Amino acid sequence: MSLGNWCNVEHFTTLDLYAQYALTKNLTFHGSVLNLLGKEPPLDVQTYGAPNAAAYNPAMHQAGAVGRFFNIGGTYTF
Repeated sequence: MSLGNWCNVEHFTTLDLYAQYALTKNLTFHGSVLNLLGKEPPLDVQTYGAPNAAAYNPAMHQAGAVGRFFNIGGTYTF
């Protein structure tokens, strides 16, 4: 099979950040930002323009494929 029969999608890189802070021995806070710079994934020509289909392949990048994703939380242990 020739290479012309394969779908080539450009690569892309995202910047993700994670931080955690222990306020006390039992209390910690954490937060993360996926796709900090809001990089858009490359178009997937197999799905682009198809009815009811996304313009990207979600298998390429699940979290943050359509923008930034924020997460914050805390943990308290007894």
